[in-house]
Amino acid sequence: MGKQLKSTHQLIKEAVIDSGEGSILYPNQFAPCGDSTAIRQVLSRMTKEGYLVRLAHGLYYYPKVDTKWGTGIIYPSIEEVARIIEERDKITLIPSGTYVLNKLGLSTQIPMNVVYITNGSPRTIKLGKGRGIQLKRSNDMNNFAYTSELVRMLVFALREIGQGNLTEVHKSILKKHLRSISEEEYKRDIHLAPQWIQDELNRLREQ
Repeated sequence: MGKQLKSTHQLIKEAVIDSGEGSILYPNQFAPCGDSTAIRQVLSRMTKEGYLVRLAHGLYYYPKVDTKWGTGIIYPSIEEVARIIEERDKITLIPSGTYVLNKLGLSTQIPMNVVYITNGSPRTIKLGKGRGIQLKRSNDMNNFAYTSELVRMLVFALREIGQGNLTEVHKSILKKHLRSISEEEYKRDIHLAPQWIQDELNRLREQ
């Protein structure tokens, strides 16, 4: 048993090194290295040894360290973690709320907890240092039907701001984003938005 565990340990360690510093990892990636119990034991052991950092349940990080300024471990962004969760769980995650406003330049607030709309199971993933990801399930398939990520972000931004709450600053920023969307992209996706958002974006696009 010990020999088998050691062999699994070596295989996983080599796979981790090959993945490169800054990689986010999960147990299923190491399926060729051994059975699931052995893999979990090895990952737990490597975490205790400080070789890996446990980001959340079932998520590990091969740390990248800041050697230039000596600030320690450079943790992955919430966006990077979300992409790995999508890959691992085979689901779709769509950023929403304050996070979208910040990404579009509509707010300077940087949320520590990001809300994602998902077609998977709802849950909260704590990432430490006050950061987290909240997954909210949506059965509205229109949310997942957009072909333009920017159009979807604009729609979600208006939902967050609310009907009748757009400021002149908001409108100016939204118009800049709208100008970067081709007519074909816009027409393909705009019908997926709630009617009041369609009306608002159409007005801004025509100005």
